[in-house]
Amino acid sequence: MSTLQFIFYMGWMKVAEAMLNPFGEDDDDFECNALIDRNITMVLMMVDQGYDRAPDLKRDDFWDEEVEPLYSEETAKIPNNPLKGSVSDVKLPEYVHEIKMVPHCDDTSPLVPGDDIRRRRVSVVPV
Repeated sequence: MSTLQFIFYMGWMKVAEAMLNPFGEDDDDFECNALIDRNITMVLMMVDQGYDRAPDLKRDDFWDEEVEPLYSEETAKIPNNPLKGSVSDVKLPEYVHEIKMVPHCDDTSPLVPGDDIRRRRVSVVPV
């Protein structure tokens, strides 16, 4: 390892150390717990003093204006259809006693009737 590599490596080690513990662990560094305790105390005090003193509600300058959301040109071309579930049009048979469960047949691995591996993964589930 060259001297330049060593200096570069040690520099990044110091950066990583500072990122892991930004308040440090020496005697002259900040005490993290004291900072957290003080901030929590101040926040709770602000909430307690502001309790039940909400500002008056009033209408702003844009209250009566109709605002339409803006979309990019590409997004505006997409039709806005209501959400429709993938099984909303499914018609289930009324009397089913067994359902045969088979793996999905796709282009990469077609379901061949004589294939032993595929036959072992077929199961029948009682309903």
